[in-house]
Amino acid sequence: MPGANGQVGKNLLKYAKYYSACVVALNRQELDISDANSVARAFEYVKPDLVINAAAYTSVDRAQSEPELVHAINVTGPRVLAEACARADIPLIHISTDYVFDGELDRPYIEDDFVNPRGVYSVSKEAGERSVREILDKHIILRTSWIFSEEGACFPKAILRAAKDRSVLKVVNDQLGGPTSAVSIAKVLLHIGSKVCFENKTSLSWGTFHFSQYPYVTWYEFASKVVELGKESGIISETAYVLPCASDAYPTLVKRPKNSRLNSEKVVSSFGISKSDWRLDLANLIAQEKN
Repeated sequence: MPGANGQVGKNLLKYAKYYSACVVALNRQELDISDANSVARAFEYVKPDLVINAAAYTSVDRAQSEPELVHAINVTGPRVLAEACARADIPLIHISTDYVFDGELDRPYIEDDFVNPRGVYSVSKEAGERSVREILDKHIILRTSWIFSEEGACFPKAILRAAKDRSVLKVVNDQLGGPTSAVSIAKVLLHIGSKVCFENKTSLSWGTFHFSQYPYVTWYEFASKVVELGKESGIISETAYVLPCASDAYPTLVKRPKNSRLNSEKVVSSFGISKSDWRLDLANLIAQEKN
């Protein structure tokens, strides 16, 4: 598994034992997924039954100034992995993003909706998806959104830090999506991976799927829940509160999608995955921060 040091990668390692999975996780220093020779050596050493690509360049704004690096990780990497999987006749699970859409739709996106990526990062993720589809039949692309985790930096932790320093936080209230914990993503990947490895592959549903947690909220509503739980746990002061504002109040180099909602019905029905509430995972994150 490339991407060992990422939020999802760390949780894949943490929860693998509950799915009777033996996960070999490799970081960027151990495996350069854009280098065919590096990938070939890893395949020869590990001899995997399945590859989960959890590696990605994810800094949306910085990507504008590093297009070559972004392309290597998000486009060349998935292509090289797909080629290696095709030669070995094994499946690939590739993680993608809501950013392949432009965010202009007025309902949650389904898998077959028209993609219209904007910015270097978004374009690279869509191109990475296409590479996987064109090269490898036995693939699963899992698009997700608004990832947060106990491991590493994320939106809830940033809100908690800000609330310790300031009593009033302004957070955008015109972008809508489904916050999704890295824990939940890892469990979905392991659940799908177990089916891929232990069930009849001819009966499996290959292709593109969406997964995000519920309910859908704005960043303002997400931040408000973080502050609420932070107060209850005693991490932040009772005087801290959140105010809604428009995206224009915080201009970014790359425009963020107004609508990042992903419809998860297909992955639920195809793999028997239960819908889950991000607020439970957020509460666990807050409890961890308190400790």
